[in-house]
Amino acid sequence: MAQTKNLVLYQGDTFELIFQLKEKGLGTPVDLTGCVPKSEIRLTPATATVKVAFTAQLLDAANGKVRLSLTAAQTAALTAGEALVWDVQLLWPDGVVKTYLNGTINVLPEVTRA
Repeated sequence: MAQTKNLVLYQGDTFELIFQLKEKGLGTPVDLTGCVPKSEIRLTPATATVKVAFTAQLLDAANGKVRLSLTAAQTAALTAGEALVWDVQLLWPDGVVKTYLNGTINVLPEVTRA
């Protein structure tokens, strides 16, 4: 079952989330070699349109580390105060797709614009 991680994004800021998958009950890293991560933000889970797709990449596959990131332009395009949802899935080499994290996103309005 996916773990819930609610995010707060500051509009116009670069965003990065690095997480590590570990074996439940053992605490040892999951080897993600050959996996392909994918992560999207939508208005609701049923919404067909993707608001923004994270750049999702394996940071250290052998040690279960994944990086999700958004550019400043991507977060600037989000509407402050809008309630959004997100998740991250991994496509395993054998074709299995599994969701590991999901949650809501709260977008805070930017004040200073670089």
